[in-house]
Amino acid sequence: MPIIRPASHDDLTAILEWLRAEDEQTGEGFYCNRGLIERSLCEDDLTVICSDSADSPVGFLLGTDILEVQKDFRGKGYGGLLAEFMIGRERERGEYAVEIECSPVTSIPFWQRMGFTIYAGNRAYLKLPRVISRPKNLPEVEVTISFFPESVMWEPTQSPTWTEKIVGQVDEGGRILLPHEVFHFVHMFDPKDVVIAISTYGREIYRDKAKYDEAQMLGVRRVNHGFAVSEICCEQKGR
Repeated sequence: MPIIRPASHDDLTAILEWLRAEDEQTGEGFYCNRGLIERSLCEDDLTVICSDSADSPVGFLLGTDILEVQKDFRGKGYGGLLAEFMIGRERERGEYAVEIECSPVTSIPFWQRMGFTIYAGNRAYLKLPRVISRPKNLPEVEVTISFFPESVMWEPTQSPTWTEKIVGQVDEGGRILLPHEVFHFVHMFDPKDVVIAISTYGREIYRDKAKYDEAQMLGVRRVNHGFAVSEICCEQKGR
């Protein structure tokens, strides 16, 4: 049974040996990143996968930056196990998304199978949805949250880049509690501001930039990789 564990110094030696051999034979692989790989061991950020507890590593993971499996062991599920480990670790750390670079580009189909969305050529991201435990038997109300590019401010007929319709629960203070966090990913190559529109009780209560103070007062939060909404404080909107 495959074993995933923190790397040791012996693992690092084995990894560099097969990376060097791959580089000499094909000119491919991550041997050019050997300095980064060596530092990651000192920073406890290097993880390996072995075919069983006694084996040398057949693949390794460096944070969210590098995932590599030895050529002879590819296609046997080791890469998928490492990717699932990485995704689970980022979720445990409280991240809202995992963002990666697909290098080489031939790895894109693999990351798509793991659920990642490709953008900007060889970049990819995966949202990590969060389900929230809420009280039961509270009144319900429908909420629609839409995200737009900044250009919707002067081209109002533009369609949203993403919309979610959700049923929330209303607590005694008038807050609308959502059953899961609504998250919008903002990629690193998008310099423009995100516009958010929130509709509830049959009308639109906000449409403007997500970064504004008024949006934050409603419950929109700037988080790693984007914006998140878990509750809507709309009592000040004159419900």
